[in-house]
Amino acid sequence: TSSAKDRVVGSAYMDLRTYIKDEDDQLKEVTGADCTLSSRDLRTSLETPRLLRLPAYAQGARYEDRGMPAPIEVTCKAPGLRGATTITATPGSGYRNSGTTTYSNGVSVTTMPLTGNRSSISPWTYGSSTMVILSP
Repeated sequence: TSSAKDRVVGSAYMDLRTYIKDEDDQLKEVTGADCTLSSRDLRTSLETPRLLRLPAYAQGARYEDRGMPAPIEVTCKAPGLRGATTITATPGSGYRNSGTTTYSNGVSVTTMPLTGNRSSISPWTYGSSTMVILSP
């Protein structure tokens, strides 16, 4: 069994922001919320909004659960408001992706197929953005 620290292969960035829902059910950003992120592998406190650099972990059949790191519990509070969410790691770009993408350079348009399965080589990451909805 390897520790999470032994499986760190780099880092990935995640944008953390906090919001409230207004009377029209629209999201409005709350800045300056105090948040704590914790898992069995890490713990930190911060103020939103924040661009975080989180560890990326090796994955593979040689690890228990393919090396998936523990979920991160996020709790945030601002005056009169609280919220929480859980962030679960997924393989960085390691999902089967099929479809097409279109590129335009202003003169021509090219459509290219997208295929591939890179899950065996992509590290576990926590995604590029997370929002915490605060409520009274």
